[in-house]
Amino acid sequence: MMMGHFHPRLLHLLKLTGFCLFFFIGAILPASALEQANVQTRTSLWSVQAEGGKVYLLGSVHFLRQSDYPLPVAMERAYADSDRVVFETNIGAMASPEIQQQMLGLGFYPENDNIFNHLSSGTADLLKKKLAGMGLPETLVSRLKPWTAAMTLEVLILKLMGFDEQAGIDFYFYRQAQSDGKHLDFFETVDFQLNLLAGLDEQNQ
Repeated sequence: MMMGHFHPRLLHLLKLTGFCLFFFIGAILPASALEQANVQTRTSLWSVQAEGGKVYLLGSVHFLRQSDYPLPVAMERAYADSDRVVFETNIGAMASPEIQQQMLGLGFYPENDNIFNHLSSGTADLLKKKLAGMGLPETLVSRLKPWTAAMTLEVLILKLMGFDEQAGIDFYFYRQAQSDGKHLDFFETVDFQLNLLAGLDEQNQ
């Protein structure tokens, strides 16, 4: 069990971070942006046809805005044509108290330690500068390990830009599949993803 005092805003951000363990993406370019650019809309959707049936592969964008909907028609058609939907991990499990407690255990330093003891002076200065520029206290991330701090800041920055994990493609089709009673499967467990990130050495974190 982990004991200590945590900034209330940090606990809220950690809950958001728990929804997006692998949300790191190179760019966010929703269909509406492509249309505004007056170019032909292309999607991250592929299909494979074989004698046993058809499989669709959709590259997800974990953060979008409500204004980015509706999704391209091809995505909705692929979903409607499918009786089984497989996600990267169990999105519904990420909000559970057990997972939140596991994140606290894996993503925090003990009370007598902090992130600045584990960063080079240059990286520590960059982190302090980023926090100051966002008007955030250093205590918000001081107890976080590098992987948790990085993800927390990424989530916060995207939220400030108007993007929302609840509007992401994952959540959209997860909620839809639950409502429609489709069979759900998952490639990885949340526990696997958490331990993969927590198991990185500090330099890679």
